[in-house]
Amino acid sequence: MPRDRTTWPGWVLPGARVAYVDDAQPGVVEERTIARVTRSQIVTDDGAHWRRQALQQSGAWTGALRVLSGIRGKSLAPFDHPEVARRRTPPPAAGVRPAPEADRAAGLEAPVGSGHGETRTRRVVWAGTNDPDRLDTAVLRLDPDRLTATGTSRTDAYAMSWTLVTGPGWVTRRLEVAVRGLAPRDAPWSRDLVLERADDGHWRCDARSAGTLDAPPPGIVDPAQLDDALDCDLGLCPATNTLPVLRLGLLDTDVDPTDLVMAWVEVPSLRVAPDRQTYAGAVVGGRRVARYTSARFAVDLALDADGVVVDYPGLAHAVDPRS
Repeated sequence: MPRDRTTWPGWVLPGARVAYVDDAQPGVVEERTIARVTRSQIVTDDGAHWRRQALQQSGAWTGALRVLSGIRGKSLAPFDHPEVARRRTPPPAAGVRPAPEADRAAGLEAPVGSGHGETRTRRVVWAGTNDPDRLDTAVLRLDPDRLTATGTSRTDAYAMSWTLVTGPGWVTRRLEVAVRGLAPRDAPWSRDLVLERADDGHWRCDARSAGTLDAPPPGIVDPAQLDDALDCDLGLCPATNTLPVLRLGLLDTDVDPTDLVMAWVEVPSLRVAPDRQTYAGAVVGGRRVARYTSARFAVDLALDADGVVVDYPGLAHAVDPRS
C-alpha cells in the first residue's frame, strides 16, 4: 500500500523536532524542525537534506545518518531519544566532584542541590507505575539556587519532550513542551506549549496544536488564577516536583504543610490550569519524603539527596538508566 506523503506511518512527520548532532562536538546538540518530506529525503528548517530512512519513531538510535551535502560526521535523531538527552548533558563544571559509582549505577547520584553549594548534572530515568509502557528521562543541572532541565516521555500513544529553566529560588521562568502523537494510530496530531513566568508574577504562553486530539485545547485557561503560582507542574513528570522540594528546604528539616498554587500542565493536552497542592517534609522509614497532597490524591514522595523524586507511588519510580 503506498504511503501518504503527509503521514508517513512510523516516520518523523513534518513539523516534528529533531536533534542535529555533530560527532566532532559530543556535547553539542542543536534543534531542527522537519520542514517537509520528499520521496527520499527529509528537509530541515535550515535547508539541509537528510536521508528519510534513518528517522524512525521506533526510537532506534542511528548515528550513521549523514547529510547529503557532503558534510561528514553530522547526524539527525528523534529529539526525544534517550541518547540525545545523554549527549545534551552539560559537561561537568571545573571543581564539580563526580558522583560515587554506587549512586551513579542506581541513577541516584551524590548530594548537591540545596545547601551544598555545588553544581551537579544528573540524569534520571523513571519507569511508569500506572502505565508500564511509559518511560521518562530527565537531565538536570542543579545549581545552589536554581536548576535547568530537559526531559522526554514516551508512551505507546505519544512522545513528549520538554525543557525547564528556573530563576533564583527554583522559581519557574520558562517551560517548553512538545507532544507528538505516534503513528500508526488515528490521524496524526501535535501540541506545543511555551509557558513563561515574568518577574512581576504574571504567566503567559504560546500554544499551538495540529491534527485532532480528543482533549481540551492547549494553553492557559485563566492567567489571573496563576498569579500566586511560583512553579509549573508538568503532568506525569516527577522532575518538576523537585522545585518546591528545594525551595521549601524539605531535604534539611521537617517542614509543616505549606499550601502552594501550581501552574499545572495537563498531558498530553498541554492545558494549563491552577492546581492547589500542599507540601510537607518528613522522614519515613529512615528516608526523607515530601508529603504531597492535591485535590486528586495524597502520597509520600521518596527523595534522593538532591531532592529528586525516586518513587512516586502510583505514577513512576526511578530505574537504573543503563538498563
